[in-house]
Amino acid sequence: MTNGAGGTETYNFSGVSGRYIRMLGILRGTRFGYSMWEFQVFGSLLKSSKLFDPKKVSVEVPKMSVFPNPFTGLITINLKGDVYHHAKIFDTEGRLLDQWDIEPGATMVSKDLGNLGKGIYLLKLEGLKGSEITRIIKY
Repeated sequence: MTNGAGGTETYNFSGVSGRYIRMLGILRGTRFGYSMWEFQVFGSLLKSSKLFDPKKVSVEVPKMSVFPNPFTGLITINLKGDVYHHAKIFDTEGRLLDQWDIEPGATMVSKDLGNLGKGIYLLKLEGLKGSEITRIIKY
């Protein structure tokens, strides 16, 4: 839809079948990017489908969140559980720019990244049971 006015908008596509849904943002509402609070798709799934078995679906809850994002200097990482012990910052070329240890039992970690130039970076948190990567933006 190209005529959206913002707020809550509902679009119905009756008689349409498909496998994928893509949201293509072509015009930013602010300098921070595209905002989408909720995106829901309703419909029915054919019982004979071999592509999707609702009994085998698992949802992973992120074990961290970062704010503010975009940031200018200081970021705060909200940790959900004692799962990470090390943090790394990479540029989009994969170069390691910074790293630090996370204290055991920490639920929030703040880090000053004011030395980074404007751009997109990857924050990787590592732990014994795996890692999680999220994109952060410096403006």
